[in-house]
Amino acid sequence: MAKETYYFQHDYNPTSDPKIEGLISEHGLAAYGLYWRLVEMLHQDDEHRLPLKKYLFVASAKQMLSKPEQVLDLVNYMIETLELFASDGDYFWSERVLRNMQKREEIKQIRSKAGRKGGIAKNTPSDELDFAKQTQANAKQSEAKTSKGKERKGKEIYKETNNTHARGEFDQNHSFQEAPPQPVPVPPPEKQEFMNYCTTHGFHPQYAEHLFDQQESTGWLDPQGRSIHKWTAYANKSFKYQDKFLKSIAQNDTAKASNGKIKSQYETRGDRAARIFKEAVTDTSGF
Repeated sequence: MAKETYYFQHDYNPTSDPKIEGLISEHGLAAYGLYWRLVEMLHQDDEHRLPLKKYLFVASAKQMLSKPEQVLDLVNYMIETLELFASDGDYFWSERVLRNMQKREEIKQIRSKAGRKGGIAKNTPSDELDFAKQTQANAKQSEAKTSKGKERKGKEIYKETNNTHARGEFDQNHSFQEAPPQPVPVPPPEKQEFMNYCTTHGFHPQYAEHLFDQQESTGWLDPQGRSIHKWTAYANKSFKYQDKFLKSIAQNDTAKASNGKIKSQYETRGDRAARIFKEAVTDTSGF
């Protein structure tokens, strides 16, 4: 059976990762190219792991004008020193590749369930048929949002999924320890979707628009700099600040109106003074 052809996400700034910086610094861009070639091979393999055998690197060695033994040593360097891959001594793999495949399988299952609509439509009670229609609609909506999310700069699903380095921490020995897998984030909403949700949940339109613009400017991050996984929960949590926001807007409007009134009075008095002065100058009855 032929393998499926698909893509995987490639960070736009992987060279900012200290591990990748170390790889390029020690072994050059050829080693960087080898790393991504191995990532591709891990995605293609049925078990998403590769054997630590010299024969596996014959082709790569030719492309790098090197020897298979040297390429194998470089791979071991990526495993033992840089911790770019994990290994049990016989095979090596990438935790990130495993997460990519898990996410892909989840999307596949959603589409599979939605695709059964055609098979159950003929003899299905109306309530079950409605459920099947809703499932298919949700799957299409989820797919559309995912596609749009890949084109949106800064929302980068994003910083949690695309930037693996940001999800770990350094231990006392300054060795990078990768954090446990995080929940799959929900893509940020379009403005109309956000406004519709807020207005149906009691939000003032002006406050809802303020919340959306605020998150657009920060890339949908919370005050601690972490990606917001569920924007509906963020909106609901922010509802308690609505009265304070609207009160502040009202106070600003009142202050502006008051300033305008004072300015108008000042100008009126000035006009009156100018008129009196003009009358005094032109009045020659006393001469």
